Formats: sequence, structure tokens, C-alpha cells
Amino acid sequence: MNDADRQGSGSGYGEGGAPPSSSAPGGREEALEKVRAALNHDLRTPLTVIISYAQTLAQERVGELNQRQKEMLEVVVRESFRMDELIRELVSLLRKALEQ
Repeated sequence: MNDADRQGSGSGYGEGGAPPSSSAPGGREEALEKVRAALNHDLRTPLTVIISYAQTLAQERVGELNQRQKEMLEVVVRESFRMDELIRELVSLLRKALEQ
């Protein structure tokens, strides 16, 4: 996949990758909902895969690891869970904003 493929794909915003204008009636709510959906799906889905693979490697299911490799994978798993929590908090804030 090249840079051009990455720029517009998976953003949840459609053509061009930019959020819809918030000046139209309901535009703010629509924009917030699209951002919420993108955060919830487009970021959390690959993060779940990263966590799963890192945990599988850390449990030595695909081969033995040295101590340094284990420590590095523990950092990957820990920081991935931290990022997941941050995404959850952002999604929650957006949900509350949409309810107002």
C-alpha cells in the first residue's frame, strides 16, 4: 500500500478523508458521530490485533524469546492497552457531546 492509498482509506469520512462540514443543519452531530465511529473502529480494530499478536508472542506460543524480547513485548502490550483506554475515553466524550 502506498501513501496515496493510506491517505483516503479507513478514515470513516469518505472521499478525501476529511470530516463533513459542521455548518449544515445537523452537521456538527454528523461530524462528531463520524469521528466517534472512526475512533471506535478504525483505531481500535488494528490495536486489538496488535495486542493479540504481542500477547501470543509474549506467551512464547510461536517460539522461545530471550529476556529482552519478553520485556519489549510487555511494553508493547502495556502501552497498547493504555492507548485503547485513551480511545475509549475519547469515544465516551464524543458520545456525551452527541447527547447534548
